[in-house]
Amino acid sequence: MDKLITIYHGSENIIAKPEYGKGRLNNDFGQGFYVTNDRQQAIDWSITKASRKKNAKPIVNVYEFGVDRFIAEGDFR
Repeated sequence: MDKLITIYHGSENIIAKPEYGKGRLNNDFGQGFYVTNDRQQAIDWSITKASRKKNAKPIVNVYEFGVDRFIAEGDFR
C-alpha cells in the first residue's frame, strides 16, 4: 500500500494538478513547484502571494502525495 502524505501549496490560484516546469526560473531553489507539509506555512505564503496582486484571494491547495509510487517511478524532476 502506498504511503500517503498531505502536502500544501500556498498561492493566489487554485492549482488542481501541479505541472513540472511551470514555475519561475529565479525562485530560491530554482524552477519548481514548491510545497510544504506545514499547513500554517502554506497559509502564510498564500496571504503574501495574494497581497501582491490586486483583488487576489489567498488559496491553500492541498494534495495527497504517494511517496512509495514516486520513489518507485524514479522521476525526481
